[in-house]
Amino acid sequence: MKTLFKHSLIFFLVNLFAFSAECQIIKSDIKGSKEKSLTIIGKDTLLINANIGDQIEAVFMVENNWLDDHFIAQVQTDCHCITAMFPEKINRLKTDSITVVLNTQNIPPGPFIKRAYLDTPDDNVIHLVIMGNLTIIRPVYKQGQPPQIYKPKHIRWVSNKR
Repeated sequence: MKTLFKHSLIFFLVNLFAFSAECQIIKSDIKGSKEKSLTIIGKDTLLINANIGDQIEAVFMVENNWLDDHFIAQVQTDCHCITAMFPEKINRLKTDSITVVLNTQNIPPGPFIKRAYLDTPDDNVIHLVIMGNLTIIRPVYKQGQPPQIYKPKHIRWVSNKR
């Protein structure tokens, strides 16, 4: 009985070592790859001057360079004023878009930087950045006329140039 236990334990340890060595080789091959799994086509940063109340929509084109589909569970943002719309899956060797929408209504005037974060299969993080300057547009009053109040704009930007 004791020899059977010893043989089973030795067999288990040998298989465990062989499996962990095999996993390390596979992992090092993936890490050694020069090509990134996901890349942004064009720029990953939007520089913009806008007015308070404007809605800024930045569309980032994301290319999947791996031979496997990439599933996106979430895109993290650093502020409640940003929302991200993204596909559930980016097919292998295909391009899709992630849209980051910034509502400037409750952001104080002046310079700002807002980010969204996308995790990649090769343990990197892609930063999708919207930065710029916000100004206040005050109503224009003229005697005998109703005030001219600024109407917020919807600004759309697409990063699709290589």
